[in-house]
Amino acid sequence: MPEITLNWVEFDAPIDSSTVTKETVIVKSSVSDEPIDGFLDAGSRILMFRPYGKYPVENGGAKVSITLIGTGTGSGAITDTKSVLLDGDKDGKAGGDFEYKFNIMR
Repeated sequence: MPEITLNWVEFDAPIDSSTVTKETVIVKSSVSDEPIDGFLDAGSRILMFRPYGKYPVENGGAKVSITLIGTGTGSGAITDTKSVLLDGDKDGKAGGDFEYKFNIMR
């Protein structure tokens, strides 16, 4: 049986897809210190991530986190088409990272 390992995010406004990179979208498993390598595809409002392999798990499971960088430091940040930073922390101000976590059970 095939394993479907696809994650997507829908934004509430059009984003600048050129700001969606492996530095601004970080996917990690609780069983590894290294980010999970995968394919990123961003349209105007949808971002899709598909890992190149299976998510790393141990003892039957793992916690996976997806972080979207919205702070304008370091390697950049996700912005909209007007160059306004992502409001990842939902405080009504530009900037702030967004994090989503989910569990994988095997």
